[in-house]
Amino acid sequence: MTSYAQVQLGLERLPQGPWIYARLMDERGSHGAEDGSIVEVIDGVGRFCGHGLFNSSSDIRVRMLSRGRRSDLDRPREFLRRRIAAALRLRRRTLRLEEVTDAFRIVHAEGDDLSGLIVDKLGDALVCQYHSLGFWRLREDVEAILRELLPGHLVLHRFARNARRGEGLDSEADLSEGDQADPRYVQEHGVRFLVHPGASHKTG
Repeated sequence: MTSYAQVQLGLERLPQGPWIYARLMDERGSHGAEDGSIVEVIDGVGRFCGHGLFNSSSDIRVRMLSRGRRSDLDRPREFLRRRIAAALRLRRRTLRLEEVTDAFRIVHAEGDDLSGLIVDKLGDALVCQYHSLGFWRLREDVEAILRELLPGHLVLHRFARNARRGEGLDSEADLSEGDQADPRYVQEHGVRFLVHPGASHKTG
């Protein structure tokens, strides 16, 4: 079982939604939590509420990952794999996107209960864009999972420039890494588009 630092709410129960703002926290009960780390969230009367990604430099103090069960994050990579696999399954089996295109969003942050993480598929390249320090620190796990679920794809990592200051990072730092991807064509409904994964605006 993995042991996590605890942070405490200033409320008697966990609010709805994926974000817990600084004004909702009891800072006296949040000592020892490292920025970008997974934490246990405790409510104002001492009850366990769930797990989230903590950042004392952000007004979004905690981005919730899981609610209710302490065992959910015993194995963080397995937890992330289940979430990312569920997001991919939705696009493949329900939306059936691969029948018409090879370029689509695999993970859409809060929409897939992975607040702060976006993953776009652009042909045989996967571009991960991070909006939270917590997911940036988990990028090796994210890459390993994507290589397992989508073998043969390039994986690139970018920290969204407009999110860096809010997460307490240098807005001019080079926060991109991974394989260098040349421009390539993607297709949708038989129409081809030239894209440059990882370059220019957002994911490319």
